[in-house]
Amino acid sequence: MDRARSEAMFAAYATELADIGQGIEGLSNMVSDHVRQCAPEDRPGALRDAQAIDVLTQRLDAMRALSLALSNGEPIEDALMVIPLADLANRLRSAVLSPSAVTAPIADAGDLMLF
Repeated sequence: MDRARSEAMFAAYATELADIGQGIEGLSNMVSDHVRQCAPEDRPGALRDAQAIDVLTQRLDAMRALSLALSNGEPIEDALMVIPLADLANRLRSAVLSPSAVTAPIADAGDLMLF
């Protein structure tokens, strides 16, 4: 596939990810309503569910940013720098650049932006 077609494909992919993100945002609103209305003993589980949706949203946004960077013709090394979640960035770098140079990702609570 030539460069122009690849860039167009990444732009279309970013658009699809944005559409999916809007759907997830709707789910997030439903879960938020559930958290507010659920019984106190059910609230910890409901909060975990809400945070899980937030994590999905953050990962989706990061993948969209990566796709947009690639659609603009940025080199993969530079495009990977737009990913704000360290675990995701490390996984993608190891898969794409040099698996032996990147250490295995370690979960870091600081990577997530919880609401």
